[in-house]
Amino acid sequence: MTSISSFLPVPRQVEEVVEDASDEEDKPVAPKESKIPPYPRRNQARPRFIPRNLADFGDGGAYPEIGINQFPLDMGRKGRGTGVSKTVAMRVDEEGNVDYAAVVKQGEKSSEIVHSAHSAVVEKPRDEKLLQRPSEEQEKETADRTRSALEKIVQGKIAAAQPNSFRGSGNTPKPTYVKYTPANGGASHNSGSSQRIIRMMEAPVDPLEPPKFHQKKVPPAPPSPPAPVMHSPPRKLTAEDNKNWKIPPCVSNWKNNKGYTIPLDKRLAADGRGRNK
Repeated sequence: MTSISSFLPVPRQVEEVVEDASDEEDKPVAPKESKIPPYPRRNQARPRFIPRNLADFGDGGAYPEIGINQFPLDMGRKGRGTGVSKTVAMRVDEEGNVDYAAVVKQGEKSSEIVHSAHSAVVEKPRDEKLLQRPSEEQEKETADRTRSALEKIVQGKIAAAQPNSFRGSGNTPKPTYVKYTPANGGASHNSGSSQRIIRMMEAPVDPLEPPKFHQKKVPPAPPSPPAPVMHSPPRKLTAEDNKNWKIPPCVSNWKNNKGYTIPLDKRLAADGRGRNK
């Protein structure tokens, strides 16, 4: 039996039914299962569990049983959280076009001249002011600036070649001058001069000179007196105490290197088995 749909023509337009996306958003999203293996089997997991991302730590700390460098919450990781960004802000020139000079000059010195536009290679009109010779004042200023720069370099190399004791430190006092008048005047004293000027300054110290003063170890102070030992009052030794303190000699039941003849009662007394009787 044929259906009625076989006699109908094919529709020219097909209406598509679009589901509302808000209904899908309202549906609760099932939480993703954590891929972190439990505590006893973290090192035995295959493939091996290596925490690399923030999700591997589960909002927690590092795993002490895994012996690799770990950075939970990116703490201690280089290049994270430093605020240094390689993104360059977009700039516009006078005509409103995008200026890409900042991208080309990134990482270069500020004094470095970088040509990033086509206008840098286009011939410019001749300017007579730029081709004029410098004046005498400009020449003198440039010569002085060059001389001071060269002197600074030369003085730095000379100071580096001199020892520390020769060039001295910044705290070295300046030399003082003293006028000296000898008490004995005459042609035979002080080379015939009545006064002399003496220059006084600290003598340089040799850095390789051994120390003049040796440190000696001072003997330690006497310790605190020992604690007193309390003894009982002396008592007279009786014959019974003397007998109890008498210890029989040690007699071995296994060795007799000297070959002595030991009586049986002495052997039993040394063994201690006869005391219980």
